[in-house]
This record gives sequence, C-alpha cells and structure tokens, in this order.
Amino acid sequence: MTSTLMRREIALLTVALICRPARGSFTETGNDAGNGGCTVTLSGARSASLGCSAATIGWSAAGNATGGAIAGTGSPRVLISFRLPGQLATRSYHNTDAGAVIMLAVSDGTREWGANVGGAAMTGSATLTITSLRTTTFTADARIYAAHGTLTATLQPNPSTHATGTVTLKATF
Repeated sequence: MTSTLMRREIALLTVALICRPARGSFTETGNDAGNGGCTVTLSGARSASLGCSAATIGWSAAGNATGGAIAGTGSPRVLISFRLPGQLATRSYHNTDAGAVIMLAVSDGTREWGANVGGAAMTGSATLTITSLRTTTFTADARIYAAHGTLTATLQPNPSTHATGTVTLKATF
C-alpha cells in the first residue's frame, strides 16, 4: 500500500522532471539562492523554521512549461513542486492562474498537511512570487534559471492522518 506522502513525493518529482529538455544538453546548476538563503517557515497547526535545498528551476520548449522543486531540510519533512505555463518571469503566480500547478506536502510522523493548487483535486491556496531571475544555462529548447522569491501557501490536514488545523507555509529562496 502506497502512503499518501509517497504518492505526493512521486507526483512532486514527476512535476519537477516535466521540464527536462527533450533534446540537446545543458548543465544543471541549481539555484544560487544567496548561498544558503533558502528557508521554510511553518505556522499554525505545525510550527517550524527549516533550511531548504535551493530551488532548481527549468523551462522546456517541449511542453512550453517551467518546473521547479524545493525540499526542506530537517523535520518536519517539507516538499514543494511547481509547474507553470511558459517561461519564468519576475511576477506573482497565483493558484487561480490557468495552467499553474503547485503541490506542497508537510509530514510530521503520523500527521500530514498538503496543498494541490491548480490540480484536479484542488486543496489549499498558494502564491509564488519571483522577485529576480537570471538564466544560468540555455539551449534552443531549454533554460535553467537561478531565481529568488517567495512561496506562501495554506495547507489542509490530510483526513486519513492524525493532522488537524491548517498550516501556513512560507518559503524564501
């Protein structure tokens, strides 16, 4: 039996890999988000301040989409993934934007909260704001970005776990 968190992890990784280029080559450099300037803050039903892996963000012409992933370091476990239509731009992306999908999961033992924003079974809410970006690597059909910004979201408790209440997440990268 696959746990809810495992299914979400698989979905998050799938979304992040969508933007790998169909052909050509490039070097994955990751995000230089301020040399360790990536943080995640949780409040509400679960509070914590965590470091996080710098976001790797890429665009692919194959699907004309940008995808990225951020993982929290420490406990509780935090996973964030997003897929946005078109090339990345300095702006805010909202859960109501057509084609935007942002998936988040927080797992703490037997408790789990999540948001699937823009997906088929939409829960929670999220806003991703890109404040600065530069292209670190590109080919004719792919781009890798170093980006800075914030992601704020409201995560709902998973009813099949012992979680109660909502969790507010803020990631800064």
